[in-house]
Amino acid sequence: PAVLLVTLVGAAGCTDGREPSADPAASSASAPSASPSTSTGPTGVEATETGATPSASPSESASPSATSTEEVAVGEVVEGFPLDVVPLLPDAEVALSNVVRDEGGRSVALAGRTSRSPQEVVDFYTQALTAQGFTATTPPAVDGAVVTTYTRGPAAADLLTLSVTSSAGLQDFSIGGRLA
Repeated sequence: PAVLLVTLVGAAGCTDGREPSADPAASSASAPSASPSTSTGPTGVEATETGATPSASPSESASPSATSTEEVAVGEVVEGFPLDVVPLLPDAEVALSNVVRDEGGRSVALAGRTSRSPQEVVDFYTQALTAQGFTATTPPAVDGAVVTTYTRGPAAADLLTLSVTSSAGLQDFSIGGRLA
């Protein structure tokens, strides 16, 4: 679960590969509202009406942007999640999902759990994404996780990363990144 959360939080901050801008308005993160309603979900992430507030080191934090919006849902797919691009694995239990929209596109993340094998999870997403023009690459595994990266478009404008780890006979997976 900790690897899943770190992967999900990291995936939500994925960019298109360009250097970060010094302009705070170019950031894809948003600040939580001053008085949000909160609930804590199965992943331990506190969800609010405008976003999640996981602990982050200063290097992972981004400046708030007046032109971005973030939607988060715990235990379900958030409204507006691009299921037409990043489908939900059939029979998967959703742990957390989010979408951050800004003037350059959107960052998306989806985390869940399934009884399918790690290879079945990778096969499902590889088939769904390559059918849409993504190219799959498999970087070296990290700490027992199966990882696949999907890119599409000029300069890999669309970039998604899938991570699958085994836990108690089930697979925790997260897929997320940046869509132009």
